[in-house]
Amino acid sequence: GAPYGEERFRSLILKPRFNLQILHRFKPTDFLPTPKVNVVLLKIALHKHFYLAPNEEKIYRDFIAYVFSHSGQNLKERLKNIFTAAQFKRLSQDLRFSLASRPGELGFKQWLGLFQYFLKGVAPEKQVLIRGSYSRLISQQKKLDKIYRTRKDKK
Repeated sequence: GAPYGEERFRSLILKPRFNLQILHRFKPTDFLPTPKVNVVLLKIALHKHFYLAPNEEKIYRDFIAYVFSHSGQNLKERLKNIFTAAQFKRLSQDLRFSLASRPGELGFKQWLGLFQYFLKGVAPEKQVLIRGSYSRLISQQKKLDKIYRTRKDKK
């Protein structure tokens, strides 16, 4: 995620509790065999003050998972069942993002702003829509048959 690139699902899940910092970028030639990916030394430190209250953490994870697991070209399409058009337009103005923004284009603070409004400004019957999204997404990912570059396909 930022400041190193676009925010991703995993960075947004970790940032409320942890400070993430790249300490060193390795060169591919530092390894044998040479990896086909970028390698960094990442420091993960607990924040002194968390961004979320303990009772908000699970809801935040569900909110982020809901957005990242729903289809749509942009946030407006992915959140159409949660925010009304007027709410989303106002949020885009207040938090300074485009109505056509994709999830990765928002910064962490903008995500926090969306989430805080979700908690206070969205009707309870719409808040229920996100419930369990994080655990469903993790369960779906566990079922994926992944082939790692160091292993051979069993087929």
